[in-house]
Amino acid sequence: MAPGMSLYDEILSAAGLETDRAAVRVTATYEPVGGPGSRVFPPTYPIESRYLMGERFVDGQRRGDVLLDGTASQGNRCEEALLRARRAGRVALPMLEIRHSGEAVLTLTSLQFPHRYADAYLR
Repeated sequence: MAPGMSLYDEILSAAGLETDRAAVRVTATYEPVGGPGSRVFPPTYPIESRYLMGERFVDGQRRGDVLLDGTASQGNRCEEALLRARRAGRVALPMLEIRHSGEAVLTLTSLQFPHRYADAYLR
């Protein structure tokens, strides 16, 4: 981190395009909300094992694990946070908006488009 900047300030300045930083890496140890040793409940899927399994290397040893939070899920939360920050005026971020004012008024931004359909919405 830059001297005198908190992690929050680093992320905020990167999201606001105020620095040339392309990424922020955070290393952390997580524990369940209920405290050490309490149960966690991973998401289930309609697949044979019910859980998404993966492999990691821990201390040089390969081990299996269960996915607790996926990349797409994290991305969706990041997009929502960016949208809230932009609407509150905390970050300047270019984005596309589509507004529909028929029977129901609806505004979708490029941070909200379902990713597989973004091109169709914009066409």
